Amino acid sequence: MYGRLVEVDGLEPSKLEEVMSVIRDRVIAGMKEREGFGGFISLFDDGSRRMRNVVLWESRESAEEAEREWASMRDELVRGFGATVRSADLYEAPIVEIQAGVRA
Repeated sequence: MYGRLVEVDGLEPSKLEEVMSVIRDRVIAGMKEREGFGGFISLFDDGSRRMRNVVLWESRESAEEAEREWASMRDELVRGFGATVRSADLYEAPIVEIQAGVRA
């Protein structure tokens, strides 16, 4: 498994609900249609205005293909909310443990 850690800085806390809606309705919905999508985790700290998202993929190839397709849209969406993408690095995920049925 692989995880892309997308670091976003400068996100206004007042825009969080709108951002979450876009992530759920457009980003995750679109990624679910791609072969190899494994999951999405979003973390936000309103004090520092930083968001960290982890996108899980079954293989390096599926992660890299998705990045080629989604990178420009991601950057455009983030800029539209007045924030910036600091990094979008891919990591091998040797341990992924998610409790089934637990939801945020």
